[in-house]
Order: sequence, then structure tokens, then C-alpha cells
Amino acid sequence: MKYVVAVHKWYRNHHNAGAWLAQKEGTVRPQLPQKLDGILSIQDLVCQLEPIAEGVDRLQSDSATLADTVAVFQDLLDNQALAPHHATLERRKSQAVTSLHLAAYLVHPRYMGQNLTTEEFDEAMAQFKEDLHHR
Repeated sequence: MKYVVAVHKWYRNHHNAGAWLAQKEGTVRPQLPQKLDGILSIQDLVCQLEPIAEGVDRLQSDSATLADTVAVFQDLLDNQALAPHHATLERRKSQAVTSLHLAAYLVHPRYMGQNLTTEEFDEAMAQFKEDLHHR
């Protein structure tokens, strides 16, 4: 309902749209346009943006770890509402997640490397080997 109110306020505050509404015929001046396509597309956007906002909030927390970065990207990639953006999410993940993130995810007690691909697991193990050689 809050989105309907937001759309109503937008029409009220944008004079061209308000004038269009005023010209509509009928016994009662409509408060919103007859087509709800705009409202439905707003709901779709909210369904897509909410998981992203939750992930960002999770990573901005004081207790966020490197492993949480991998978990957030996995959650986003598993979210069906974000399926149209899967390629973009994969590209962003490859930019943001390093072998250090994967190594942290592998040993984190909450995640313990679950759902890592073979490539990600190998990359995490290579990070451990590199760290051992530098000691």
C-alpha cells in the first residue's frame, strides 16, 4: 500500500501528470491512473532491490567478515527475483571476491565452504598454499 501512496503523491506533485488525471472523465476524479502497470513494475523493482539492500546492509555491519561477502553473493545469485541479472551479478562477484574471500569462506564456522564451485575451492586452497610459502 505504501507504494500506491507514493505513486499518488508523485502524480499530485508533478503538474503534467496531475493535469492528465484532472482531464479524466467520470463521476469521481480518479486518484490513480487506470493502468496498474506502473505499480506492478514498481513491485517488481522492489522485489529485486530488497535482497540487494539486505546484502549491502549485512556487509556494512560492524561484524561483517570476508566470508560474508561470498555468502551474500551466493544468496543474490540463488534469488529467483534476480535471475534476469545473473550475468551482471556474476561479473560483479568476480570483481569483488578474491581468493582471500574464498579462503575465509572455506574456514568460516558458519559457512565451511558450502556451495563453493570446484574452481572457487581450488582458488581458496591456492591462497592457503601461498600463505604457507610466505611464512
